[in-house]
Amino acid sequence: MVSAKSLARELLLERVAAYRQRNFAYIYDTYHPESFFLRQFPRRDEYLAFADEHLADRLQISSFEILREEMTEGQARIIYYQQLQIDGALQETIECGRVLLENGVWLYHSSQKLLLDEISGDPRQVTFEDFDRVVDKIVF
Repeated sequence: MVSAKSLARELLLERVAAYRQRNFAYIYDTYHPESFFLRQFPRRDEYLAFADEHLADRLQISSFEILREEMTEGQARIIYYQQLQIDGALQETIECGRVLLENGVWLYHSSQKLLLDEISGDPRQVTFEDFDRVVDKIVF
């Protein structure tokens, strides 16, 4: 039997695979209806045009690793490390993604980002409490 926790984790892994394959339709379709993202892009066709023009050849996920997960009723928070190539420049982040259960389906709501230079010590040891303590959160 597959646990709800592993299904929340699986959504993030599928979204990473979709980015790598430039399947931006899947990315759009897996956003939660109350996400910040869908406020910015309420129409799917607008996002697909934007992604084709601004993301397809500019953004690549080089590395992705899930570090921690916590589950509450209908919600999962997942901390992950990712290494991106943006216009050829390397960017490493630790993010805390929020995934919500909506009508039996896990959907991506938002993420809080920490840049590695904002973290003292080993970034792979970051906890949920570290994210909660940040005053000026970058949430998207």
